[in-house]
Amino acid sequence: MPRLTSIELTEREARLLFNTIRARAIYKPVKLPLGGEIWQPWMEELLHKLKAAAMPEAGPL
Repeated sequence: MPRLTSIELTEREARLLFNTIRARAIYKPVKLPLGGEIWQPWMEELLHKLKAAAMPEAGPL
């Protein structure tokens, strides 16, 4: 099991991270030359966590 870490983020910081990971999600189906990967499967859960922190009023993804 991965080690859990807690940090405090302002709403602005949480939104920045959310938008960065959401932008990477666009590339989920893309296979890049030389095997490069922009999207990793573990980012899906991170995206949900960041959305809950950055935009609690929006509800689930």
